[in-house]
Amino acid sequence: MAHNLFQNKMGYVGETPWHGLGCKVDATVTAREMLRAANLDWHVEKGPPPGVLSGNEKGRFMVWRDPVGFERERVGLGFVGQKYVPLQNEQAFEFFEPFIARNWAEFHTAGALGNGERVWVLARVKDQITVGRKDLVNQYILLSNSHDGSERVSIRLTPIRVVCQNTLNYAFGRSKVIGYAKHTKGVRTKLESIARRQLQELIEDAFNQAGQLFNAMARHKLGVNDFVSYLDSVLPRSEKQKESKTEPNRWMDIREIHEDNELTPHESRGTLWALYNAIVAYEDYRAPRAETTTEARLSRVWFGTGMDTKIRAMRQAQEFLKAA
Repeated sequence: MAHNLFQNKMGYVGETPWHGLGCKVDATVTAREMLRAANLDWHVEKGPPPGVLSGNEKGRFMVWRDPVGFERERVGLGFVGQKYVPLQNEQAFEFFEPFIARNWAEFHTAGALGNGERVWVLARVKDQITVGRKDLVNQYILLSNSHDGSERVSIRLTPIRVVCQNTLNYAFGRSKVIGYAKHTKGVRTKLESIARRQLQELIEDAFNQAGQLFNAMARHKLGVNDFVSYLDSVLPRSEKQKESKTEPNRWMDIREIHEDNELTPHESRGTLWALYNAIVAYEDYRAPRAETTTEARLSRVWFGTGMDTKIRAMRQAQEFLKAA
């Protein structure tokens, strides 16, 4: 499987990541230590594109990365506009320092994808969500920053179910993020503002809501027709499949996960929570297709179609509860 990690390196706390790569650090790691362990101790700058001595008439510039490791020359990460202002990696790590200092959270993983164009920092909140009697969900804050102009800096809430480490992306209301900052002159100030505005209370409230929702899903039993209806609402069948009453292969994979004793606790089997998690596990661990080239599973799970599917699954689960 193509992992697409920047120079095959990242920093992590605890168990070895799914790809088996990275530099393990202690849970008490500082921002500076995590930055180095994640191979992110480098800078970027905006400058003229190749062959241009200064900014051109169209206002196109390139973001350049410092040489890392055995590289001898700086590397271009992407084209940006005249108003684009980079957020340096150490500045991204600074966002978490108030939460680390008060022992409310700790760094968990950090790294970059591709040539360094997308950087992420994941911090674990020390409290857990308990679903049912013993199904535990860890709570994480995910900061994502692009150095190629493709997206804003975003702060997301990302619960992760302990039993099989599947990522439970969820959404309340219209937003997928709890904060974002554009790459303009005030990008660093905006992040500082987000960190200061009672963010801990906001995050705790959001995770409390998530816990209530997850437990409601765990209490909601699904009949045979409900099972099919929910799958159809998240991963629709084709009209031909509906007419012939056949199921796509991905449904069969999801049913297998739902019946797996190691992935689905017996007491939750047949519930909305169990089926939702089977869909999430399918998205997080399915056999890669496009990922055999440049797309990494991590990118899809957190930022791409995998995240979109999981958010759709959560929203449809909320609709099922409302209709109950």
